[in-house]
Amino acid sequence: MIIQKGRPYIYSTSQPRCMIDATRKSLNILSLDKSRYKKLHENITYFNDACKIKKIPTNLNQVL
Repeated sequence: MIIQKGRPYIYSTSQPRCMIDATRKSLNILSLDKSRYKKLHENITYFNDACKIKKIPTNLNQVL
């Protein structure tokens, strides 16, 4: 866990355990069911294309 410290406050930048567990579960589902992986990338492409049409800047990072 990473702890950020400042004079007025101390807080943790780590994710809650439930978020970590949900992320692991979703990655497991994607690795087992290729149709979901394909649909995810179709949705990403759709989103990026819509942003280009509306001239909304995006930071495109492809995660495989």
